[in-house]
Amino acid sequence: MTMSHRRDFLRTAVGTSVVSLGATAPEFLCRAAWGQEESNDDRILVVIQLSGGNDGLNTVIPYGNDVYRSNRPTLAIGKDEVLAVNDDLGFHPSMLGIAEILEADKLSIIQNVGYANPNRSHFESMDIWHTCQRKNQTRSSGWLGRFIDQRSEQEQDSGAVHLGQEEKPLALASEKV
Repeated sequence: MTMSHRRDFLRTAVGTSVVSLGATAPEFLCRAAWGQEESNDDRILVVIQLSGGNDGLNTVIPYGNDVYRSNRPTLAIGKDEVLAVNDDLGFHPSMLGIAEILEADKLSIIQNVGYANPNRSHFESMDIWHTCQRKNQTRSSGWLGRFIDQRSEQEQDSGAVHLGQEEKPLALASEKV
């Protein structure tokens, strides 16, 4: 997906009801993929994965932390430009739509997530993010695929949609998706 297409997607996506952003799969999402309790609500999980050049520290910005600014003298977003979430965090100025979803209490920010004993391989880390499984474990399905498989046993319409020019992400791999 080119940068302009990515921006167009994000502009369009601001009308969604729930957005989950993250660099790695939180443990609670991995557990949910295996044993989600039945729910009668109409919530929708939207996962936006910006593979490639997304700078996470300039997406959800720790603008209240002086270390952010001192370590990024040319990349840091100015305090007066940040869309403040609170006294410490804010969004990149181009994320006004996402900020509005947060203000409407339809978005959660999940920070400081990861996995034990991380390695320095970008590719291995992406596989762990997609599957919630290490290299020495079988990786035949992804965490979203398992979640959707489990939901499809409870509901008729619990499918997934993948948008983009790339192959379907490993996170969506499953027996039924």
